[in-house]
Amino acid sequence: MIHAGLPSSNTLVQQQHQRSLHNAPALRTPQTRTRRRTTCACQPKPTSPKCSSDGSSTGRRALLLVPSIAWTVNGLSMGSSPALADEDRASAIEAVRREYDRFAPKYDAENAGKFDDLRKQLVGQAYGDVLEIGVGTGLNLPFYDYFDKVRSVTGVDISRGMIIEGSKKKAFDPLLRDARIQLFQEDAAQLPQDDVPSASYDSIVSTFSLGVMPDPPAVLKEMVRAVKPGGKILLLEQTRSDNPLLGAYQSVSSKGRNLDLDIPALLEQAGLQSASVQRYNNGSILMAEVQVSK
Repeated sequence: MIHAGLPSSNTLVQQQHQRSLHNAPALRTPQTRTRRRTTCACQPKPTSPKCSSDGSSTGRRALLLVPSIAWTVNGLSMGSSPALADEDRASAIEAVRREYDRFAPKYDAENAGKFDDLRKQLVGQAYGDVLEIGVGTGLNLPFYDYFDKVRSVTGVDISRGMIIEGSKKKAFDPLLRDARIQLFQEDAAQLPQDDVPSASYDSIVSTFSLGVMPDPPAVLKEMVRAVKPGGKILLLEQTRSDNPLLGAYQSVSSKGRNLDLDIPALLEQAGLQSASVQRYNNGSILMAEVQVSK
């Protein structure tokens, strides 16, 4: 929540946008929760569990992989508090949604290709029915093994703009066109039970998403609820470096952006134990595989 750009011609962008809307799945907003599930016209009807959508993030400038801004709601540095009041949380989610809607058309141009090796390594471990949290514009979609391991991918993101860009990728990429992929707009910290039933997914994936979500503990709780017993939660996230000097710098410079989010501590608080943990980028990027037995 982790992690080709559009043409510069305004006319061409508008034309592409209109074509993509024709092919894109119907989008649901978290506020209305309309009972509507439509898939891309170019794909077969999926057999994956019913689903909804989200991811989230905050973006004004590219930082490592994820756009981030320093932002507060009612004086709180969002994401830094383990629990948010409903009013604060709603304001935070709306701020995230607006920023990523605005950033969506240029997201791939600034981020495509970054950390692809790590993305491939993580996503290659996914199998069965997959739920991707913070799917964004679908940078991970080409890396799933749709032929042998992955039956379906359901991607959720808080930003309608990001989902539209991901739907374009699904509609126009020959490698993805026939894959069972559904993209929906939803808040990852409050996924509706009717659309994301408990214990329904074999693998849950999140890349560079938790650090830009207002309530990471709530998102992890939803992951645990949605994954099947014996399933996997696969994370590739920015985290507080295990290098003391770099970790201290992250704390000073994060300014509410969760650049120093302590992923291992969050997993421990959620009662999760990582089967494997690897660190990269001077310890500031963490890859974790969590086996869930419940």
